[in-house]
Amino acid sequence: MRREDRSWVVTLLMVVVLAAVAWLGGGAIRVGLLWAGRTPDFAGDVGAMASVALFLLLVLGYWLYDYVPWSQDGRRDVR
Repeated sequence: MRREDRSWVVTLLMVVVLAAVAWLGGGAIRVGLLWAGRTPDFAGDVGAMASVALFLLLVLGYWLYDYVPWSQDGRRDVR
């Protein structure tokens, strides 16, 4: 489904899903750091920074995927 085929609601829902994935990833990093013996403040700060970085990378990937030219049969168009 290309960008012009989606409504703004679908795009908003995708951003919410990407935010949830980033939040889970940051939480996993926080838990891993706590398990490794780091302090809760340090683990929370690094987990939050990881969540933000992961969210930005996911949104960038989503945006780039939307604008890469694709042919009609689903393969990448390299013209």
